[in-house]
Amino acid sequence: MGPRRYFAAAAVAIGTAGALAGPAQAGHAWLRFAESDRWTSREILKTPAIDPATKRIGVKETESSKDMAVLKVFKDGTALLQIASSSAPDGKSYLLVTPDGKIYRPQSSQDSSEKKTIMMEMGTRDDLTVLLETAGPEEWLDRAPEPVPIDDYKLPPKPIRTGRKVERMIFGEVWTIERLPDEKVRGTPCRKFRAVAVRGGTETTETLWLDADKGAVLQRTIEQSGPSPYAVLQTREDP
Repeated sequence: MGPRRYFAAAAVAIGTAGALAGPAQAGHAWLRFAESDRWTSREILKTPAIDPATKRIGVKETESSKDMAVLKVFKDGTALLQIASSSAPDGKSYLLVTPDGKIYRPQSSQDSSEKKTIMMEMGTRDDLTVLLETAGPEEWLDRAPEPVPIDDYKLPPKPIRTGRKVERMIFGEVWTIERLPDEKVRGTPCRKFRAVAVRGGTETTETLWLDADKGAVLQRTIEQSGPSPYAVLQTREDP
């Protein structure tokens, strides 16, 4: 699984197939959103690279940033986010993020013809209009082909004490999630969680810092070992 699979809306990057469910049917409501929320998500991706001068393997860093805005908060707490990328300022995309941390991409520039047919059947001009007019996010995802999360904040299904571990099945893999001692991120007290999965001898570790007071992910790191190692740092910067 490559690093871009983990891109998330907090740069943001809980997965089981099926229609979107509200907090009552899903996990704990860790995340909270308001329609006035705006922030910048920054990401640093580190991958192995050969130095053309020395022919030695070094580390290549790729930085990117995205401006995030909450367009709508549905009754179940799910948020519709608009993303504007620094690499394509005029291009915008959208994400649906649930309170328990599932991240869906309801619309993209590479939508299938089947999705476009759905939009035409609903009598709307574009995907954003569809999303803003629906009473709940599940109305769109129920009709969409393969409504599977594209990313997942690896959070426990319910609050756990420091030092405790739980297992979750995410994208068909078993993740062990541990509550670590609380830490501060840029002066803000955060709950810290670490999730680990091993597949084919390759270990992937995700660490997440959650501002429990605001219900926001302030920082996340993703590290993978093995033949295709990489490391990702994602941070949230509020205005």
